[in-house]
Amino acid sequence: MKAWGEFADLKNEDQAFDIYINCCGIALEKAVQDDFDKTSDVDKVLTDEYRAYLEDVLDMDTIYEILDVCGGLKLNDPKLLEEAQRVAMEAAAGTS
Repeated sequence: MKAWGEFADLKNEDQAFDIYINCCGIALEKAVQDDFDKTSDVDKVLTDEYRAYLEDVLDMDTIYEILDVCGGLKLNDPKLLEEAQRVAMEAAAGTS
């Protein structure tokens, strides 16, 4: 949840991708731990080697699928996208 909570301080789309990669890396850690010397530190910060691997092999559709299966987050759900857009518009207008 700490990794997902970083969305509260989101400033640009690149940061969102970093958060998605971090969350997927945490979710997949046990499945790939034998392929890497180390996948993260005690604070669940991904190692550079593991992060680079994830950035190379994951596309957004796969990221969405991992977050759905492992975390129950349906990020490509049209209703969620509509709600996110509504909240963003309200925030921009200063009404939320």
